[in-house]
Amino acid sequence: MNNEITKPTNGEILLWDVHKTAEATRLSVQTIYIWVSQRRIPFVKVGRRTLFDPKDIKAWIESQKVEVNQWNK
Repeated sequence: MNNEITKPTNGEILLWDVHKTAEATRLSVQTIYIWVSQRRIPFVKVGRRTLFDPKDIKAWIESQKVEVNQWNK
């Protein structure tokens, strides 16, 4: 199995590994591992592997947005 990502036979990417998630979020691999241990980022355990659903990561990023106060613009 590919170390970076899990792919179905049609080539569509289903799950990302830690390195791909770090690249996509522009966070360090170490930060991803720390956040997984703190359960701060959504992840899936498949055996010993820690994988990430790109849809969950995108939704998680959206949920992290901070609203701008209209008085501080």
